[in-house]
Amino acid sequence: MECKVPGTMAITFDDGPYLYTDDLLDILAEYDVSATFFINGKNIGRSLDRDKFKQKIVKRAYSEGHQIGSHTWSHRDLSVTKGAAREQQMTELEDTLIDIIGVKPTYMRPPYGSCDAQCMAHMANMGYRVIHWSLDTLDYGVRTVDEMNIVEESFEKKLPTNTEEPGPIVLAHDSLELTVYQLAVPMIKKSLEAGFQLVTVGECLGESRRLWYKRK
Repeated sequence: MECKVPGTMAITFDDGPYLYTDDLLDILAEYDVSATFFINGKNIGRSLDRDKFKQKIVKRAYSEGHQIGSHTWSHRDLSVTKGAAREQQMTELEDTLIDIIGVKPTYMRPPYGSCDAQCMAHMANMGYRVIHWSLDTLDYGVRTVDEMNIVEESFEKKLPTNTEEPGPIVLAHDSLELTVYQLAVPMIKKSLEAGFQLVTVGECLGESRRLWYKRK
């Protein structure tokens, strides 16, 4: 899945919010770029409904114009999780986000990128747009600075050079320390130097902000 608006690309971050997300927001602000956060309710650490620090991060990201999307409540494989259990993965996060920012997202990313035909139909019935990616940084599983150097080099090689065409939707993870503190800045700088405008997924798909969320 790629952007539709020429010259734009969208960097997305999955699995947060976490310890490093606040610093990532500082980086995004420094470069005056936007991103999309596909967040979980309970993935790493305390659940979002019980963690004031995580709630503060979500509020900040939303207020600063970044897009908040759903990555399910507890990172379950939605092709395996069926029926009412699948629906609960979505509604539990919806309810929590309404309490925090007053809206629930209409964009979602299935954990592991896994959403079979039954899942896709279920998401559509719930009013969700399923968002995958076209450029995977492969940052997950990286444990060392040297390994992240390889990820950084690979990102640069994968980055398109024709900014007259729509750019990629990039997959990364704000739950990973090395992604935030080693990869984020080079990824942003190289994208900007290539001539891309870094925007939210909604913007890169050419969709109005009013379509990104629902209030009920």
